[in-house]
Amino acid sequence: MRMMRFAYLELYCNFCLLDSEWCDKVRELKNEHYNRLENRRMIGNEEFLQLREAYIEIGKMVQKYGYGQYNGILRILMGQVNCIDSDESDGEKMKYLIESYSKLFASRGGLSDFIIYDADVQLRNQLNEKYNDEVKRVWNIMKDYI
Repeated sequence: MRMMRFAYLELYCNFCLLDSEWCDKVRELKNEHYNRLENRRMIGNEEFLQLREAYIEIGKMVQKYGYGQYNGILRILMGQVNCIDSDESDGEKMKYLIESYSKLFASRGGLSDFIIYDADVQLRNQLNEKYNDEVKRVWNIMKDYI
């Protein structure tokens, strides 16, 4: 979310909609933010694997119970898994994972709104509990970086 705000403010600066003093401050804050991200502890290989597994499990549930309404979310989830599997540096992976995490949990239409429905109440509760556990697993890994 913060990255998006920086992008909008920088766009305003480029079109001279903000005075140069504001633009300098925006660029300074953006650089500080990126420096903080780079100085944080990187996710370890074990956490990358846990994140990958959680995204795959969430993707399976969204694909099965999303009834075609979450195709954009599925693309983001697949992008997350592909990113983790890629040969990019851990820093580049983290930047991508952080940026796309906020898209997964957008205020409308994201994973925050996703609920599994089944006529069998016991099965429905079990499936939603499993889904929520996977989302919490992702949050517990990503919370230090968001």
